[in-house]
Amino acid sequence: DIAANTDSITFCLSKGLGAPMGAMLCGKKKFIDEAFRIRKLIGGGLRQIGLMAAAGIYALKNNIDSLEEDHIKAKKIAKTIIESGFGTVDINNVETNIVIADTIKKSDYIISKLQKKGIKASSFGDYKVRFVTHRDISIKEVNEACDIIKSIKF
Repeated sequence: DIAANTDSITFCLSKGLGAPMGAMLCGKKKFIDEAFRIRKLIGGGLRQIGLMAAAGIYALKNNIDSLEEDHIKAKKIAKTIIESGFGTVDINNVETNIVIADTIKKSDYIISKLQKKGIKASSFGDYKVRFVTHRDISIKEVNEACDIIKSIKF
C-alpha cells in the first residue's frame, strides 16, 4: 500500500532490523538492472556480499516483530518530552522509531544538556531535536532516558 504509487522504494536493513549493514532497493526488473549497472560503474560491487546478504535475510525473517517494540519506545520518549516541557511532539506523527521534537530553546543547547546526561540525540533544525530508538536500546534504557529527560532543567 505504501509503495503503490512509486516506481521504486528503498529501506534500510541495519537500523530497526539489526543487520550489520545494507539496504533493499525494490522496483521493476528494468529499474533494478539499471541500478546494478550504475552501481558497478561507480565501484559499488562487493566480492563477499553473500555474508551481508545472509545477515539481511536473517533480519527480514526474524526481526520484524521487534519494530513494534521500537515504535512503543519512541512513543514513550515522545510523551516524556511533552511532559517535561522542553518541547512539543505531535504524538500522532510518532509512527516509527523516530521522534522529532519542536524545542523551546535552540536544539544545540538541548542536545548539549542531553549529552551531558548520556542521552544521544541530533539536531534536526534550529529548534528541532531528533531521537531514534532501535532494537539494541532496551525498554529499561528508554525508561532511564525518560527519567533523565524529566530531571533536566531546560
